[in-house]
Amino acid sequence: KGYKGNLWENGVRSPLFIRWGGRYAGQVRPERLDITDILPTVLQLAGAEEDSIHQALDGQSFSTLLADPESVEPWRKTIFNYAHPGWQPTDAPWTPEGVLDEYAPISDKEAQLPWQAQPISVIEPPYKLILNPGSISNGPEVQNGMALFDLDADPKEDFNLAETRPEVASRLRAEAEQWFEGVKAFPHAFAPPAFMIGPGRENRLPLYAPLSAFNGVKVGYNFLHQLEEGGGAAYRIEVKEGGKFTGTLQSVGKEAVTGKYAFMLPSGSELLFDSGGATADTILLPAGEHLLRLKVVEGSEEVWLEYLVLELSGSE
Repeated sequence: KGYKGNLWENGVRSPLFIRWGGRYAGQVRPERLDITDILPTVLQLAGAEEDSIHQALDGQSFSTLLADPESVEPWRKTIFNYAHPGWQPTDAPWTPEGVLDEYAPISDKEAQLPWQAQPISVIEPPYKLILNPGSISNGPEVQNGMALFDLDADPKEDFNLAETRPEVASRLRAEAEQWFEGVKAFPHAFAPPAFMIGPGRENRLPLYAPLSAFNGVKVGYNFLHQLEEGGGAAYRIEVKEGGKFTGTLQSVGKEAVTGKYAFMLPSGSELLFDSGGATADTILLPAGEHLLRLKVVEGSEEVWLEYLVLELSGSE
């Protein structure tokens, strides 16, 4: 059931194949792993300390499961998953209205992301709870916004146990709340990073990952569009080495860029693009973190902007 982007097993479950010739014997294991387990496993196999990356890891190493095919070491892990609300099953999935602004920036996490409304799944074998899974034609009836399954007995998710096992549903629902609120509490959760700019870098600023968008500009999965005059977006950048930069605007499919666009700093320094996507201008970007703002000077409905590519042309 389900498809890419949602939380039914067909959307999230896949086999994991691991091969290390001369190191591990062939085996098939039943344990459920999560993608977050891969990094701590690789770190442990490489002899690195987890704290060397200066960040707490969500996953746990499964290297002991690989080392001994006869191991019966208990592996118990709670697996959380989250899906974009616009990707859940509907009567008309993947509608243009749903995908053309699916990555609109989050300006108020508390108001825009109440945990009760989010598609979240929790797996504590053998049980799996999905909150707000959406309706699906070949799926069971969702009960009070929940679907609970015993994956050992019902791997195809045919029988919703939310009403017959209310204590399990309630416990996993509380764990989902605690997990999501914890994720949301991180300062940069649901916000794009500061994009690094400097020598030796590709310096491609993804225009579809703004900190904010305004006056009608919409944000798709790899494009910025509906670029009407007066609209715009803002981006966090971190300049590693200051200097004068020129740039190129790129659109999806390398289509011709029409319209007129300005990128500017609060200081007033700006880079102006007329039709064509190239510019003779330069912008002075001092070292440090800045808010770079895009302003649509003359709009174009045909253009779906993808990248601003910056190139160092001189020192400060």
